[in-house]
Amino acid sequence: MTVINADGSLAYNCGNGLRCAASYLFAATHTTELVIEFMGTTYAAKKIDDGILVSMGACTITRLPDIYLAGNKTPVRIAVGEIKNRHLIVFSEYPIFVEQALEELKTQFAIADVNVGFLTRDEDGNYLSRVFERGVGFTNSCGSGASAAAAFLAYLQPDVCHNPVTITQPGGSLTITLEEVTKNHNSATYQARQWGKAVQIFTGIFQIQDN
Repeated sequence: MTVINADGSLAYNCGNGLRCAASYLFAATHTTELVIEFMGTTYAAKKIDDGILVSMGACTITRLPDIYLAGNKTPVRIAVGEIKNRHLIVFSEYPIFVEQALEELKTQFAIADVNVGFLTRDEDGNYLSRVFERGVGFTNSCGSGASAAAAFLAYLQPDVCHNPVTITQPGGSLTITLEEVTKNHNSATYQARQWGKAVQIFTGIFQIQDN
């Protein structure tokens, strides 16, 4: 599988793309398990109930110093997540004005080649995420971003590794299961698996002509 961003750049990991490709292949081949090769790495996919479980590979979290953003009176926690794609993850217990926060982050970090994920928690304790994807912009769903966000939560709250964590984005929810590999005072690595739905919304024919 190859995933091309809207600006023509290549994605290095894509949970949504893996689930969509797996869903198409499951329907075409009448199987329920398969392996997809993507950017030199293989990812297992399995149909479970009305969704698809995919392996997302290793995610390494590196904690950065807390910062203040978008007029918040309390600092936000921040980390870099490496899951083939690089994610700058911002976690706040309070709502974030993401467009303003993104502009502030541009003055403090080199974010041209990374995805930026804004993670918050609502009054019911649900985790909400908005992701600004490299080459795409703000997106309704980002599978690698949800996995990186869950890994950062596991770094901050070790009990997250004991139960699946659900990350809700504008386009829907993804459930992430993590297994800790290593952890030290400012970084940790987890193996991530992701479950979510993949719904076909259109079909078509695309013709490629040789130049």
